Amino acid sequence: MSYSKQIANLVMSCLDNQELNYDFNQEDGIIRFSISNAGKLKNIRFIIGIWDSDYVVFASIDLNADKDVQAEMCDFMTRVNYAIKFGNFEMDHRDGEIRFRVAVDCDDCTPSEEVIKNSLYIPLMMYRDYGDALLSVLFGMKTGAEAFEDARGE
Repeated sequence: MSYSKQIANLVMSCLDNQELNYDFNQEDGIIRFSISNAGKLKNIRFIIGIWDSDYVVFASIDLNADKDVQAEMCDFMTRVNYAIKFGNFEMDHRDGEIRFRVAVDCDDCTPSEEVIKNSLYIPLMMYRDYGDALLSVLFGMKTGAEAFEDARGE
């Protein structure tokens, strides 16, 4: 697989400056690490896929949505995604994996360290702001609409 070594080096430099430990697979341009987060979702796993002219940050949690709550989880995520500006929540319907994704286009430009930091911290902020509501849907305590309204203070 082809990827930009320049983008990879910039991302890794930012991770080094943030004193984050990570693994980098040089064959496929994939970076993996975890960050402890505030709130009930303590461990956020990151995978950064680097390509020729962009990179994508995937931040996932250690819990999957069972089939019986996936429809409500989709409703919740759709409401959140409509309300936020950067990135999006997504779910794999095969196994219920939940993750937050941020894509950064680097075509004809070089991302600054601030842009890279933002692409890492936006998922953390989303899990901080919506994590408790996400869990309430995941465990069947609230509908997607109820959880979203609670998270937004509506």
